[in-house]
Amino acid sequence: MREEDLIVQNPWWAKREGILEDEKVKAAMERTHRLLYRFEEGNFLIVGPRQAGKTTYLKLLVKDLLDRVNPRTVMYFACDLLRNYEEIVEAVRIFDRLGGEGRKYLFLDEVTFVDGWERAVKFILDSPLSAGKCFYI
Repeated sequence: MREEDLIVQNPWWAKREGILEDEKVKAAMERTHRLLYRFEEGNFLIVGPRQAGKTTYLKLLVKDLLDRVNPRTVMYFACDLLRNYEEIVEAVRIFDRLGGEGRKYLFLDEVTFVDGWERAVKFILDSPLSAGKCFYI
């Protein structure tokens, strides 16, 4: 797990409008019948069948949130290329170092691709790593 892996998935850290360059966000915003996506505080587990729109949903929540908070407090991370559950924990630790001050918002996508992901999530939520954070998984 490298810092660069987080940075490349969070273009809004460099430029708030970076979220608008995402292909899934662009496609959703171009639809004539758009749904409203509003971020809500709390910890949530998003479940659904493959190709149902979970990733698009998460990215649209990020877009909504970026209108109200410091972009460096918002992290999206696609976990599908991680080798093990420990890298999920490492991603959160890296975000603690790189992210902005104040409440932090983490969107962990495709977490079920990682063997033992439940252990990582439990560890994070049961430890000080979860303090001051809101998780969408």
